[in-house]
Amino acid sequence: DEGQTVARFPWVSDPDSIVVLPDGRVVMDVFYSGRNRLVAVERGKSPVAMVTTTEETSVPATMAGQREIAFLIGPEPRGTIGFADIETGRMTRRIAPGKGEIVSLAASSDGATVYFAAGGTIWSIPSAGGDARKIRSGNRVVANRSGQALLVSVLESPKMRLFRVPLNGAPESEILADSSHSVAYQLLSPGSWNPDGRLLVSLHDSWFIGPAVLDTGTGHVEPLPFDNGSDYGSLGWLPDGRIMALRVSLHSTL
Repeated sequence: DEGQTVARFPWVSDPDSIVVLPDGRVVMDVFYSGRNRLVAVERGKSPVAMVTTTEETSVPATMAGQREIAFLIGPEPRGTIGFADIETGRMTRRIAPGKGEIVSLAASSDGATVYFAAGGTIWSIPSAGGDARKIRSGNRVVANRSGQALLVSVLESPKMRLFRVPLNGAPESEILADSSHSVAYQLLSPGSWNPDGRLLVSLHDSWFIGPAVLDTGTGHVEPLPFDNGSDYGSLGWLPDGRIMALRVSLHSTL
């Protein structure tokens, strides 16, 4: 089906991370009045602030359970995680793991545990606060909605590798994508890993970054149609099985 435009922005702070809420709204990071702010976007309506605070709020962000969103709060370098109710936008709590700048964020399906990447390491920490526990080296992390495993991307020059990391202590395994495509794992987003194992990824097969679906069980890559004149950054599954994408287009005049 032909895609539909939900909202347009002249500029976004981070095209690499959007969060799809259970009701279909999309949370993204925009730069407004000199600071980063999370806004909730809904088709046919004006964007509204996601969190009722005057502090800076930014991605990475993720759903933490069914009623809360976890995100970064405060100025750079951002190392504090805030939590807010997705219905009211009210802040509920914050935790400071103390591991440096956080560049990726995920959570367990019940919201009890938060996973994050900082300093080239993937950590877990109780969402109620506590000590952070090292899981493995890594640069990005995505949690499966089943709560059984994580996907961790690791930058090993000159390429990135992707690993499935079970949370029950079973051995991890590398996911090897079809080598006929150039798959990028640095843009993995919360909500990009479907419970059936399909992962939304970005392809570098052409000048522009295109969207694709990676079967994490078989490694099969299915490129998705796109306009071949825009970069597709963050991708997430909507509750009805459709895909939400943040498309960055080029506009020029002479």
